[in-house]
Amino acid sequence: MKDQLEALILQMYKSNILYSEAVREFKKRFIVTVLEENRAISVRQRAIRHAPEHPEPDHAGAED
Repeated sequence: MKDQLEALILQMYKSNILYSEAVREFKKRFIVTVLEENRAISVRQRAIRHAPEHPEPDHAGAED
């Protein structure tokens, strides 16, 4: 990850992006990423909580 960060910093420097602008954009992206990840975790947890504990056996194709 360190190499990726260093490459990004170099790219931003060569693009004349100001430090304050870079920090602002990093904070924004960091917060959005964390919120999206937490939302995905919450959705998975809710699905697990609401899933039937003992699903009914599938009787499709069973002869009566």
